[in-house]
Amino acid sequence: MTAFGCCVYYLRKNLRKVLPLAWLLVGVSVATSGLYLIDHSVCNTNTFTLYNPAGMGYGYISGMEYLIEGTDYDALSYDRPRAGMDAELESYEMKALGARVTCKNAGDADSWVELPLLLYRGYRAKDVESGRKLEIVPGGNQEVCVILPQGYAGTFRVDFIPPWHWRLSEVISLAAMVLLIVWMLAPLKKQRMPAGA
Repeated sequence: MTAFGCCVYYLRKNLRKVLPLAWLLVGVSVATSGLYLIDHSVCNTNTFTLYNPAGMGYGYISGMEYLIEGTDYDALSYDRPRAGMDAELESYEMKALGARVTCKNAGDADSWVELPLLLYRGYRAKDVESGRKLEIVPGGNQEVCVILPQGYAGTFRVDFIPPWHWRLSEVISLAAMVLLIVWMLAPLKKQRMPAGA
């Protein structure tokens, strides 16, 4: 945001000189980015064979700086949900930040379903029909583990709900960018106004 503000300040001072160069830079960037996309997706594509879901790994975790403490990275994999004692999975659909699972718990005690999603704060589970919230606890490798009450039969959803302060930060950033752009364009409006107006 600071860099954006500095750029806007510089552009405000030198807008007439820099604007044609900025448009040229945008045009060249758009034109050449398509060439790199074509080269990457058509010419440099490698094929490989996967023998099971675990071979897919766990997706992009970058430098592992956001792994939950106690997570064994080597044990993470794209795998199907795992059911606890007396729980039966009937169907499931995995999403990037959630899942939809149809299952039942035929046992005399609570059971669980563990999903291949890291348990970051913000995951919520609820029954699709009744809307009743289901408890989520850390699974064996810090993964989302939904507790199925005794006698549960139905479909539940697990979704990631971003914290309210993330949305507030986005609104503040957007407002700051709009204000900086208005501030940058204010001299243009003054220059266009006729004398004596």
